Amino acid sequence: MKIFSVILTSFLLQTAFAGPLTITPPTQQVHPGDLVILTANELVNWSSSAGTLGSVQGTRVVLQAPTTSGNVTVTIQDPREPGRKAFAVVQVQGLTATASAWRTRTFAAGDGFSVAISTDGSVWAWGLNTDNQVSGGNGDHVALPTRIEGLSNIKSVVASTYSGNFSDRGASVLALAQNGNVWAWGSSRPTPSVFDKNIQAISFGACAVTSKGNGEFSVYSQYDRRLLPGGAKDISFVLSAESGSMTSGGIVAIDKVGHLLRALSCIDPLRIVPETEHLIDVVPVASNAYIALRTDGSAILVTADGVSDLAGFEGIRKIAASASKPGHGDPGVGYLIMRNGELRSFQIDLKGIPTVPRLVQSLTGIVDVSVSPTHALFLRVDGTLMAYGSNTNGQLGDGTTQTPPAAVQVVGLQVALPETP
Repeated sequence: MKIFSVILTSFLLQTAFAGPLTITPPTQQVHPGDLVILTANELVNWSSSAGTLGSVQGTRVVLQAPTTSGNVTVTIQDPREPGRKAFAVVQVQGLTATASAWRTRTFAAGDGFSVAISTDGSVWAWGLNTDNQVSGGNGDHVALPTRIEGLSNIKSVVASTYSGNFSDRGASVLALAQNGNVWAWGSSRPTPSVFDKNIQAISFGACAVTSKGNGEFSVYSQYDRRLLPGGAKDISFVLSAESGSMTSGGIVAIDKVGHLLRALSCIDPLRIVPETEHLIDVVPVASNAYIALRTDGSAILVTADGVSDLAGFEGIRKIAASASKPGHGDPGVGYLIMRNGELRSFQIDLKGIPTVPRLVQSLTGIVDVSVSPTHALFLRVDGTLMAYGSNTNGQLGDGTTQTPPAAVQVVGLQVALPETP
């Protein structure tokens, strides 16, 4: 009886002095079908009045908003004290004409290698290692995820998808830490070293682009560092495009009102592309050709010949693509994450013209995609990472160098969900 009394008293004291439960953010506005990341201040049980809740990662959960407008109430509950609750409201509204924020990337498919951030903020890499892409890995290829020593609290990673571009200047991978430091490794950097400081966002292609979040963008080419000219203060985000050489790879951006801007090389100024508006994302698909996503979920093809609508590209939430590798005849490939949760794929010819997207039935619950000319990576809502494509260097992370007929799960890795899915 005395033991029970002590336990009961301890429980009552813990209950009496427990602070309030909270959900961050308590309110937010999203589009139909969007993915929303919510964070509680302690381990709790989750429920929602609508939409679909994904698997819980510690104190975080992903909610896929319903496809119709309205308010969704998300409830958290103390598993030991059911009466202790907190609530958040997700307002599902129609689409607006505001460009999206620069997304964080928690994994990347590179040129024959892969890199990802674990849920604890550590960084892991696998695949081709001839240029120190898998820093600390043994041999020319590493078929299982290997931890990159010296890195912690990393929130975003980007990788070069064509060896020989910015990697000539001494890096294949960039990683952004929570404290604003950008770490680089690969090529002439066998181990990670600080590349830039006080940074909020990064992009990597024919050149590297870093943003301080105040309208200042630095562009690192093979030759120098410069500030991005051409109305940078009005830009929502910048993507360093990549088409296989320092002369043809350039920069694309979207400004705060949704116009597409383009620079044909890393040293040219950005200029607005006519007849583009209400855009929220863009991916390069060939030399000077891009697919851009509108706020209404449709997509357009932008080439030197002008702008055209794309049949079958509607209801899109996110897009990822890679052009054909220079010198290879294989078509490029791209993927669409749809607002209804489906994953669709398409091929890209050498001019950047895509085929009509087809449903990928074998992969479900996908929240993000990264594509390179050799393979693709798919992040599921539960944090598992799937891989598909060539595996000649172990870049699929299944412990072999054999190319499988279907997507495989990367072994032993739980990947962090992006902050802005």
